[in-house]
Amino acid sequence: MPAMSKTPSGRHVLRLMGGLQLEGPDAKFVPRKAKALAACIALHGSRGISRERLAALFWEDRPDDQARASLRQALSLLRRSLDDALVVDGGIVRLDPALVSVDVWEFEKVIAMTDAASLEAASSLYVGDLLEGFNIREDAFEAWLRTERERLRNLMTAGLTNLLTDPAVSCDPARLVSFSTQLLENDLLNEQAHRSLMSAYAMQGRHDAALRQFTKVRDLLERELGVRPQPETIALRSRIRLERAKPATEVSPTESRTELPDDHETELGTLGIELEIPPEPSLILAPFRDLSGGTLPISLKGCASISKVRW
Repeated sequence: MPAMSKTPSGRHVLRLMGGLQLEGPDAKFVPRKAKALAACIALHGSRGISRERLAALFWEDRPDDQARASLRQALSLLRRSLDDALVVDGGIVRLDPALVSVDVWEFEKVIAMTDAASLEAASSLYVGDLLEGFNIREDAFEAWLRTERERLRNLMTAGLTNLLTDPAVSCDPARLVSFSTQLLENDLLNEQAHRSLMSAYAMQGRHDAALRQFTKVRDLLERELGVRPQPETIALRSRIRLERAKPATEVSPTESRTELPDDHETELGTLGIELEIPPEPSLILAPFRDLSGGTLPISLKGCASISKVRW
């Protein structure tokens, strides 16, 4: 058998998130059940899975000898695409991580980290549920798949929940919308994700959209769980209503003795402005008037809403 060509990185590729894609020579000729077999083997990682367990998962309704024969045939077909990346060692079957790249392996590695960059990488890898839209009508396999799918979904939910509290993300409305939306795709009843969307819309000046999001989560919680929104969600709705109703805050610096720089840009600490950091990101920052009657743009590092100003 001629040596099979490799991906540009020198590794075969198996993508399991959002569907099932096997890359390699003759991959299009590998039957669905053999591809599902590859996915099952991959999800058992470096420890592998026994031939007996594979036969039970994929051919549970057949006698043992027929199930073993079917497994041998499926492994032979799978080897056409994976070649030496498919390792059969005695009664254990596994994939060689040096020769094959599996998106779930990378996802599990980065989701275990706590820094924002790793969690963002995990969110990029999670393009859909495990083997989404894929089935082979084998009850034992489908039951196993549901468990694995839920496990990975829970990992992504926890990672996205942590990501929403990261200061860099919570102050960036575009990223906040993206990650909140992805979290709601996994967990529609996640109230923190709804609050993050409300905050993001308000930061963008879209107060009506933020209030509609509150109505959506309120109705959803009442319909599905028979409960009211959490106090934090109701309090955020109230803050958004207030900020929508009031004009931008202007402060007269008549008592100020601070010399303003020529470019009219300064740090808040120079002006002596005190800030209160709310539980949710700020919604409005208004321009201040400078000493000549113009407007003074003030930039903040981090999210904050102005509760009082001292000159």
